[in-house]
Amino acid sequence: MRRRRKSFGDEDAAVDMTPMLDIVFIMLIFFIVTATFLNETGLDFTRPRDNNAPSDPDPKPAIQVYISEDNNCSVDEMSTLCTDVVDRVVGQLANKPGASVILRIHEYSAHQVQISLIDGFIRRELKTKKEVITANGETR
Repeated sequence: MRRRRKSFGDEDAAVDMTPMLDIVFIMLIFFIVTATFLNETGLDFTRPRDNNAPSDPDPKPAIQVYISEDNNCSVDEMSTLCTDVVDRVVGQLANKPGASVILRIHEYSAHQVQISLIDGFIRRELKTKKEVITANGETR
């Protein structure tokens, strides 16, 4: 006797791939969008300068203004009244175009003298570099 096979439906059964394709496309869109927002940073470094090359072939001249502990002022080691310092610096800048002004202040000098000189430089639109000299001669 022959047995008959039972058929459980279509013999050409197939898996519906539509939901899986939907998920794949959604994930693809998600990864594309998030990949554009990633901020890739590398290492920032500066290469050392060539030691054989001159560092600055033509250094800019500098005008040094010094206020001593006793509130005495000098411009390029020439003593002057503190009220005349700004005018003297402007005169020297005419002789040394492009020179920088370095304001060296002793830490025990009077604040009024310091402020009056700084205000004078600001009024004349002169950029200065300020250095504070400590009692033991160190620069801060």
